[in-house]
Amino acid sequence: MDSEKIGCTGCSGGGTLTTYISALDPRIKVAAPACYINSWRQLFAGPTGDSEQSFPFFLSSGLDVADYIELFAPKPWLINSTIGDFFPIEGARHAYQEALDWYRIYDAEDHIHWAVGPGPHGTPLEIREAIYEWMIRWLKDGHGNFREEPAELLPDFDLLATQTGQVEGREIYQVILERFRQRITQGSSEQLSAEIRKWAGDRAGQAPLVHVLNDTPGEVFRTQQLALEVEAGLEISGTLYAPIAPGRKPAVLLVHMDTSLAERLAAQGAVVLNLHPRGVELPSHREIYAAATQNIRAWVIGKNLAGMRAFDIQRGVDALVARPDVDAGPIRAAARNVSGVWLLMAASIDSRIGKIWLDGMPYSLRAALEVPLARDLHDAMIPGFALHWDLEDLVKAMAPRPVIWSDPTDWVHKVVPHRAGFLYRYLGEPDDRFVAELMK
Repeated sequence: MDSEKIGCTGCSGGGTLTTYISALDPRIKVAAPACYINSWRQLFAGPTGDSEQSFPFFLSSGLDVADYIELFAPKPWLINSTIGDFFPIEGARHAYQEALDWYRIYDAEDHIHWAVGPGPHGTPLEIREAIYEWMIRWLKDGHGNFREEPAELLPDFDLLATQTGQVEGREIYQVILERFRQRITQGSSEQLSAEIRKWAGDRAGQAPLVHVLNDTPGEVFRTQQLALEVEAGLEISGTLYAPIAPGRKPAVLLVHMDTSLAERLAAQGAVVLNLHPRGVELPSHREIYAAATQNIRAWVIGKNLAGMRAFDIQRGVDALVARPDVDAGPIRAAARNVSGVWLLMAASIDSRIGKIWLDGMPYSLRAALEVPLARDLHDAMIPGFALHWDLEDLVKAMAPRPVIWSDPTDWVHKVVPHRAGFLYRYLGEPDDRFVAELMK
């Protein structure tokens, strides 16, 4: 093999890897990724790439996909796109035009080209032949025929490398887990607090602007639909349940919980705010609103979805403590499932939250790395956090404020039994015991 004549090509995820390898490995002399090269000018509000195609701080560092090509310049690079790809063709055009300007600095405009083929995501004949021609041009001095020749295609079972089609080895999550365990170090409590503040911010200290959208009186409490401006120009929704009885009352912040619990607490004399942090009320069945997409968009600009939601919770506390009918004492708060992670983050840095109840929340972030499948992980993922801390460290950061944690789960929503320090329901048990403990 001639080590000075190595090309690299691939489509979709292979196009992603082709881009990374070519940009970072100087042994690659010719690159031709297909159905990957695009621009975040188009991707950010549209078909955002997968996690492995989107790095924390990527855009906030001033980077875009074309920068990979510019690292490779002036070596030959062929961008391959299809008209019907879910990656927008205008994004590929923008990347090509930017890269072309860069290649002009080297007087190497003929070393960058953009091939566009028909059809959906993939490599139709026109794109395959464009790749053959590009490789022949730069690796074989143009000697060879780039036209695709007829080939006999074998059935899938004749292509199996083993009898079963399976080969020995490790799955990718096992490789990640091994490397994680090699890198893990314990961070200090001071570092933990600084890390959470980096993502969740410091509390504003003053009440957010609140708009009452609907006000429904009742015999025991009134119900108000609210819009809270947590940041300039950004409103989230919440429902306030305010007892009619005079005087100051205890306050409870619920994080995206069921209406029946809020009404029950209000009937018992508590001012209750059922808060819906940013993004949780979007239609999760639509890909552009899914937690994965939201968090990817957040981390490429140097933010974090769980952290921003923890900030929203602190703004909810700001709204409660500013009310004239709320006691001056600590706020109680509760959350179910993965929402508890946001509440625990907020409570770890906000001493105004005096007691919390976490119900059905995953017991560990690190546990998500030990299994091949994890649900809702994007709702709780914090870049680099698990290398130094876990959720139990956030509980310790709350001390001596109490944490009630019932029915801890794994990352496929199954209750993890017999773990010390947790409370468990008997079959069919309602919330009564935990609510009573929260309100003590």
